[in-house]
Amino acid sequence: MSVCCARIAADAANLALSRDGAGREESVLGGVDGVRVRAAAGPARVRVCRTFAEAAEDEAVRYTDSSGSLAMAVNHGSAAERFGLRPDDEIKLAPMP
Repeated sequence: MSVCCARIAADAANLALSRDGAGREESVLGGVDGVRVRAAAGPARVRVCRTFAEAAEDEAVRYTDSSGSLAMAVNHGSAAERFGLRPDDEIKLAPMP
């Protein structure tokens, strides 16, 4: 599994994902339909979307934000709350084919 560090974004609901070796996340987690997430709230499957319009209400998604960084969010919700995360908590992400 790829270990990423979750960092609460400015809006305090979406999570920006980063890890040592910046820019390597896309090579590990790009080009897949979903990712497995292990966080404080337990394991989950998160679908990869290009925009929030592709996500159902209350659906957790992994996307590339406007700065080109990988991020997770919950459409009309809080990814931080959903996954029980605070700034600098570690989560584990693995690609799902």
